[in-house]
Amino acid sequence: MHGTLSDGIEVNVPAHEAWELYGTLKITHVTHTFDKIEVVKGDGGVGTVLKLTLPAGTTVFSSYEEKHTKIDDAKMIKEAEVISGGYLDLGFILYRTRFEIVETGKTSCITKTTIEYDVNEEDVANFTYVSFLPMMSMMKDVATYLLANTKTGRPEDKICGKQFRGCGQTLLFMRLGLYRQFLTCYVLIETGTTVFSSYEEMYTKVDDEKMIKEAEVISGGYFDLGFTLYRTRFEIIETSKTSCIPKTTIEYDVNEEEVANFTYVSILPTISMMKDIATYLLENTKN
Repeated sequence: MHGTLSDGIEVNVPAHEAWELYGTLKITHVTHTFDKIEVVKGDGGVGTVLKLTLPAGTTVFSSYEEKHTKIDDAKMIKEAEVISGGYLDLGFILYRTRFEIVETGKTSCITKTTIEYDVNEEDVANFTYVSFLPMMSMMKDVATYLLANTKTGRPEDKICGKQFRGCGQTLLFMRLGLYRQFLTCYVLIETGTTVFSSYEEMYTKVDDEKMIKEAEVISGGYFDLGFTLYRTRFEIIETSKTSCIPKTTIEYDVNEEEVANFTYVSILPTISMMKDIATYLLENTKN
């Protein structure tokens, strides 16, 4: 099974200043996401190997090694792949992290991170260990540092001016044929999952021809945390007669004074839902 997670943060600093951190080993001294980051070999260029140790209790493994496989200074893109331990011990055959800096103005940019993975069929249940929260935490650490320590950064902007905007995406590539029939009303909020117990959402778009559905929170939940928008978009992309890509996108806006609450945005409930539906379809459809 193949999947991707992607999200980004808009930061009021020039793109080249953000790349100065993301494109080098300087980022290892800024983020507090990992308990320890050790340079096994290299100077930050292609071929550099890092050992990343996670805080105790974060997940089922304590550390892994990754290698920088691509660094493009012109396009401001860096990619790293796990080469030992961690996800590879859980049946993953690929776990790649991609950092990209997208210039949006002379003094602003979007720091974007994408996680791409492949996991063996017999270990497919382990895809639930894929989490975007560490990467989101890292992007927040870097954004806070940039705004406080660069010449053009404005600490009063916090993360990105008047509002914090984000967009997270999840894609799963698998054999599915009837996925859209089950995207009706599936809300997953377990006790202890987050700081609220429920919310109401309204379907704002249903396009049977394009197989797209959108829903927006209209009361409770994220609105009580200072969000002005929380939209979920489901899309089915046909890849062949017997396969498709169920794609989910979460889009949100949160007020500046409540910016810390963006950490309550999680793609994990959606991943869980997609897994449940995929499992059902694979067991109960002819294909």
